Amino acid sequence: MSWRSVDHLQHNPIIIIDPILDGTKDVGTKPLSSPVLVMPPATYDSPLLSTPSFSSSVSTLSSCQSAQTDFFDATLVQSQARQIEELRKDLTVLNEKYIWQIEKLQSAEQQTAEIEHELEDLSQHLFEQANAMHSKCTEFLDREWQRLFMEFIEATPRTPIDLLHRLPFLKSCTVMDTQPCLRSCSRLPKYIIKRLLDSAIHQPCLIETATSFQKQHQQLTGRSSFASIFRPGSSSQCYGCGSKIDKEGELYRFKLKEMDTEWQYIDLACRNRLVAVCNFYAFIRHIYLGLRATKSIDSLFEECFQLRLSMFYARSGVNIYN
Repeated sequence: MSWRSVDHLQHNPIIIIDPILDGTKDVGTKPLSSPVLVMPPATYDSPLLSTPSFSSSVSTLSSCQSAQTDFFDATLVQSQARQIEELRKDLTVLNEKYIWQIEKLQSAEQQTAEIEHELEDLSQHLFEQANAMHSKCTEFLDREWQRLFMEFIEATPRTPIDLLHRLPFLKSCTVMDTQPCLRSCSRLPKYIIKRLLDSAIHQPCLIETATSFQKQHQQLTGRSSFASIFRPGSSSQCYGCGSKIDKEGELYRFKLKEMDTEWQYIDLACRNRLVAVCNFYAFIRHIYLGLRATKSIDSLFEECFQLRLSMFYARSGVNIYN
């Protein structure tokens, strides 16, 4: 192997290895098929490759490569710095928006709390006003009812029993309590209700529990009795409301006068309505007959109020007699 140089590349020498065998002629050694480029050695034996111009060229090439690497590094650092600065600005904007949203939410919550507090105060104020108005109205109605009741107590001894319904107190009770209670018995027409009230104010209505034997053997006895003015009903239906009577349930019967021989069968609800009305008119008869003269006006008024309340419960379907 031998070294040779290219004359026209004195400043940039390239070393080429010729395909010449060494002085040793070993058997089996073959020449290279083509020249091979190799890296220049650190020191050169040739006077041409050891010249200062060649060393300067190598140093210049290394410097250029180092400068190019530094340039690329500086460019990358600047690009990353710009990206970091942009991200920092975006983060600042997002932080400002976040703070603004928090302040807005806090303001909305504060306004909501203030509105709820105002509504609570307003509701309490309205409730107090309504309660005061209701108390005044109740007090006024109580005084008015007490006045009417006192007038009724004073006028009862000198009023015929048939004309008691014309007194303001009993007239109001008839419109507000007794008639609505009996109208709950849907099969009773108005004229029947009127006759029932006229009869109840003179004498008590007979109401009793019916046995199964009485129910099975009930018979029509003609139309000579006072109860025959009512429209007759089927034996399997309530006489008052027309509902089907349960054979296993409670069954009652009533008649208006003792002399009547015909009984009318009713269920528990209609029985409670008749009992409530009859109890109220029994109280009126006692006042008319002077049987409650020893009691005070307040106790009589309270008892009358309880009887009116019982009629309200009866027409509402509440059983208060068990």
